[in-house]
Amino acid sequence: MQGRLYRYGYACVSFGEPLSLTEFARENDIDFSGHHETGDPVERKAREAHFAGVQKLGEALLGEIGAIIPVLPVALVATVLLENEDHWMGDLELKSRVFDLIQRIEAAGYHVHIPRHDRDYMLETGIRMLKMRHIMEANDDGLHRANLNEQLLLEYYANSIAHIVAAVRAGEGAEGARHVERQGAS
Repeated sequence: MQGRLYRYGYACVSFGEPLSLTEFARENDIDFSGHHETGDPVERKAREAHFAGVQKLGEALLGEIGAIIPVLPVALVATVLLENEDHWMGDLELKSRVFDLIQRIEAAGYHVHIPRHDRDYMLETGIRMLKMRHIMEANDDGLHRANLNEQLLLEYYANSIAHIVAAVRAGEGAEGARHVERQGAS
């Protein structure tokens, strides 16, 4: 009897363009210099402006980070399963739905990590990982669907790309999402 050793999945790290705090502050007319609480109404207004600037910076950073997050196999399959949670699907239908999602994500400019540069292998990896964790179930006819008892875990995986899927559906792209990818199996 020969067993098979499978890796736990894929990890992928992306590095975005550096953001200059000085340039960001200048372009957005924000003063990040320290302020002191004196109770003075003028100081209070300066404090509110300071925190509004911090909020704007935080939103800009989240947007930049969200644009370069790589889309991984498990997240793709989990997303499709959640969208069709009560529907049993055959292999061809499941793969077709995932490949359609990949096409839309790539067309919007986001990076989809394709292990071994093989899309079929990528999909098999995503399916295998979810089956190994009992997050995906199969019936006697060989059809698949989400294991509804593991919905929270399925949502966890799908949420890693939920912002990308939402942006793609809204017709938004990953403009300016230039990055260098460092990848490996874990």
